Amino acid sequence: MGRTLFVSRNQNDLVVAARLAGRHGARVVHTTTSSDLDIPSTIAFQSGFLWAVNARFSTTPTPTTAYWITRLPAFGQRGTVE
Repeated sequence: MGRTLFVSRNQNDLVVAARLAGRHGARVVHTTTSSDLDIPSTIAFQSGFLWAVNARFSTTPTPTTAYWITRLPAFGQRGTVE
């Protein structure tokens, strides 16, 4: 996992994995999305999955506004990151 950078493309509801190439470059190796994403603001890799916090910036907040974390499959084989 040490050479993979995960990027949240907020307004596009995308999560991108990029393979780092040296000190100054990277190439996109995978993108994913889910209908459960609503402007993901932060992502983390844990226990073989990616977890995305939905910021819901396009939703007017109220005391009853729902917020959730979306679990996405990690990139690579069997839920692991190369």
